This record gives sequence, C-alpha cells and structure tokens, in this order.
Amino acid sequence: MKTLLATLALGLATAFMPQQAAASATIYVGHGVNGEDLGLPSELPVDVAVDGGCLLTGVPFGTISDPVEGLDPGPYEVEISLSDGACGGALVMTSRVDLAFGETATVIAHLDQNMTLKISKFTNKVAAPGRKHSRLTVHHLAAAPEVLVKLKRFSSGKISLIRGLTNGSQSFPAVVRDGGYRLAIFPAGTTKPRHALFRTNLHLDGNTSYFGYAVGSAENGLTVLVLAVPG
Repeated sequence: MKTLLATLALGLATAFMPQQAAASATIYVGHGVNGEDLGLPSELPVDVAVDGGCLLTGVPFGTISDPVEGLDPGPYEVEISLSDGACGGALVMTSRVDLAFGETATVIAHLDQNMTLKISKFTNKVAAPGRKHSRLTVHHLAAAPEVLVKLKRFSSGKISLIRGLTNGSQSFPAVVRDGGYRLAIFPAGTTKPRHALFRTNLHLDGNTSYFGYAVGSAENGLTVLVLAVPG
C-alpha cells in the first residue's frame, strides 16, 4: 500500500509541476518618459519596485528590460521612483497591475495625451508568423494626437499604413515579410515627409513578434521602443 501511495504521489507531482510552470507570468518593463517632457534631463533614470521589493535600478529612458519570469498570477503594486540605486528616491508614479495565468506582458511608464504620467500594461500576443515573416503590433503611448504609421519595405518599396492610433491604443498585429523597413509616424491625415513626427530604420527577423511603443511627446519629439520576442 505504501508503495502504491508513493507511486501515486510521484505521478501527481510530476503532472502538476509543468502546469505550475505554464501558469507563471512574464513581464518586460519599459521606460517611456522622456525627462525633457518634465523639465529634467532626457535620460531620467528610475528605479522600479514591485510589491515593495526593488526589482530594477537605474533604468534610463528609452529602454525595455529583459524578461522578468516566474511571476505568480494576480495583482501587483508597481512603484517607479527617481533612481537612487535602491528604490528609495522620490516616488514618481504608482499603479496596480494584474497578471493572468501564463500571461506575457509589457508594463511601461509613459505620458497620456494630457502629459500626465501613467503606467500601462499590455498583453504581448506572441505568434509564430513563419520563417520568412514577422508580426508587428504598434502602441501609441505618446503625448500626441491621433497618428498614422507608415512602414516601407526597402527591397520592394511596398508600403503598409496603420491608421487611427490614439493615445493608449494599439494596432491589430500586421504580418509582413522579414527584412529592412523604414518606419515613420505622422499626424493623422498626412504622410508628407516634412510632417513626420518620427523616423527610423528597422530590420525585422522572420518568425518573430515585434511590439513597438511610440512614446515621448509631439512637443519634444517621439521615439519608438521596440521589443522583439521570437515566435
């Protein structure tokens, strides 16, 4: 009987452990607040604490952290403070973030359309678009009006347009061929070069999901933080 019970217990433990691993959540932390928009140096390094524990220190504007893995699903209190290297600096913003079973998400500090500091969470829907294709999702998180995103493939000249993005919104994932692209952001209703709010070159790898976060402000300039997650 003892042998049978031990065998059953081992079988249950083996079956349960992969479910535990699959249930854990993963987050990436992004810093999308240009210090110039607050009258401070642009890099504006910050520390990030989660539920009172210091998670990241000295994070500069324009960066996305490596994945923070193995998080239990549920609510978390995220605090962002001016960096002193120990999460003890002046508190800049705080927000509750809820993580679901198995979720992969980006938690990012940015400005809303009224120049108010905000922390937002976005679920990263990762898919395998194929060996020669990429998957791109664009988020509008800048203190700017509605924008249009233009993506031009260098090799063919093919143009893809993402329209109707307002602060806090995201595009539907677009599946495109891998390779080099010119990405530009314009105010809604125009693609004239002189009106561009931001331009950059991108290389998109195959079988990879990309998440672009447009941050900053129309007043001091936009930039795009890019997260690449292999499919």
